[in-house]
Amino acid sequence: MMNFKQELLKTSQLRVGSVITKQLDTTELLCAAILATLADQDDVVELMFDRHTAREMKGAQRSSIGLNSQEATFVLASVATKRTSKLAEALVLCASSVLAKIEGKLLSTLQEDAARDKWALPLVKIAILTSFMFSDFDEDRVSSILGCFVDGDRRRCDDMHAEGISLQPDVAAASVECVIGAFL
Repeated sequence: MMNFKQELLKTSQLRVGSVITKQLDTTELLCAAILATLADQDDVVELMFDRHTAREMKGAQRSSIGLNSQEATFVLASVATKRTSKLAEALVLCASSVLAKIEGKLLSTLQEDAARDKWALPLVKIAILTSFMFSDFDEDRVSSILGCFVDGDRRRCDDMHAEGISLQPDVAAASVECVIGAFL
């Protein structure tokens, strides 16, 4: 697991470094890679980076610097193994209405004991929330976080993803920071 983590960080440095001229630390590199993977989050990019870096990110072809599906799944599944985070606990309260909608879409999946037990953990909820912010819906990603995914939830999740989730930019930014903090 550690080798894949190091490889992911190294790859992110190469991808992001090819677009962003400013020297970024590990946290900022991972942040840029995650933000490039999210669906239409320019307002979040502006919150998390200075004006020059945000402009470079917005001008970049996002797919060239974002995480691929396997990397995104690895990051979120790694976060979901952590027990707790004060930031995650606070975010669950801030994003409670969106999390309630997601919970309704995962109706069948959360009937499974293992998934229901994991869903009780704040970091798992934030990992799932972040997964729904990505530009693609991936049932394998959800399964890697919750331990399973019931196919009966696919259409509801696809519909919700297509509609988009409405999070305030500061809550979306805090979710990304929470994921990065738990991953690193």
